[in-house]
Amino acid sequence: MATILLAAVGASLGAGFGGTVLGLSGAVIGRALGASLGRAIDQRLLGGGSKAVETGRVDRMRHPTTTGGGRT
Repeated sequence: MATILLAAVGASLGAGFGGTVLGLSGAVIGRALGASLGRAIDQRLLGGGSKAVETGRVDRMRHPTTTGGGRT
């Protein structure tokens, strides 16, 4: 959530300064900086996620087959 919020704040602050750097507007640069900071905060608060859980692997799949092939 901090990523979204700080990206919006960064974009508005960057747009306020105006100008361009290497063809990027101040809003784009501000949004990128805000999103990076917000992502770091989100990772710190919410953690890095959880590990994948694997359950019930199927070693071999059986497909139904038909024998014969016509109507009776």
